[in-house]
Amino acid sequence: MKLAKLFAESGAAAVHLEDQLHGGKKCGHQSGKVVVPTKDHIDRLVATRLQWDILGSNNILIARTDAESARLLSSTSDPRDHQDLLGASNKACGISLSQHLSDLKSKGATPAQLACDEEEWLETAELMTFEQAAARHIETQKGSATAEKFVERTKGLTIFQARSLAQELCGETLHWDCEAVRTTEGFYRTRGGIDAAVRRAIAYAPYADMLWLETSQPTLVEASDYARQIRNVCPDKMLVYNLSPSFNWTAQGFDDGRLRSFIWDLAKEGFALQLISLAGLHSSGLGMWELAKAYKDDGMLAYVNLVQRPERELGCDVLTHQKWYVA
Repeated sequence: MKLAKLFAESGAAAVHLEDQLHGGKKCGHQSGKVVVPTKDHIDRLVATRLQWDILGSNNILIARTDAESARLLSSTSDPRDHQDLLGASNKACGISLSQHLSDLKSKGATPAQLACDEEEWLETAELMTFEQAAARHIETQKGSATAEKFVERTKGLTIFQARSLAQELCGETLHWDCEAVRTTEGFYRTRGGIDAAVRRAIAYAPYADMLWLETSQPTLVEASDYARQIRNVCPDKMLVYNLSPSFNWTAQGFDDGRLRSFIWDLAKEGFALQLISLAGLHSSGLGMWELAKAYKDDGMLAYVNLVQRPERELGCDVLTHQKWYVA
């Protein structure tokens, strides 16, 4: 709430809150992201709005989810996150991953050896959701029709409820352990993906003015698909799209025509706010890089050709920076 107060008092018109773990924040396109339980992020949104209501502020609150590419979850406290939890479905992996790595480390294993052993352990564990593990077992024991019935009935259930249903259908307790696969930091593993992100965005919708689903690549088909899923439930909710400089736009298969029309194509799908999150940094950095290289050989001619003359030709008001600054 204090941070929300500071933003409002500083004149911020809009603020976005991410569902990543505080203290573990990553750039949206880096690996190792940890998301918090759905309820925890809703609590953040509610607290922020409460603070702004107390202040009489009309700031825009944007709820962002990084669940599409996040593969770690800080806690299993919210049942809404259970269907994406990953666990070990193979008893053969034995002790937990963290204990296994701790034992190896105490014996002098190098970081490279630990990384290799972790990969082997996870492969042996056969990571999957409880629904996947139970459906596989039920299909083997009772046939595909019963397995399909189980999958249909587990929608929206907690792990504990799904376990009870699986035992009812197959008459035995299934091995599936999400605790054993936790990281050495204690984080749970989750499959992530667009479906998980869409569910979170819809859950956040009542508490935010706009929704931002961070994606791992810029594709119109994917954006259109999840936008329509969200707007089927929240038809009046405006969406945000990050036209990130982290994407290698020339390697994404865009031709010039599709690059030119991309933002308007997104707008048709309800993306009311589209931002290039670090456009200023990159354009300033490129401009100074180009100027510094040319200045080495051409002196002030470089400045006139690259900065002052284009400012004048384009009518850029920074040309007369004294006037621009005090305006």
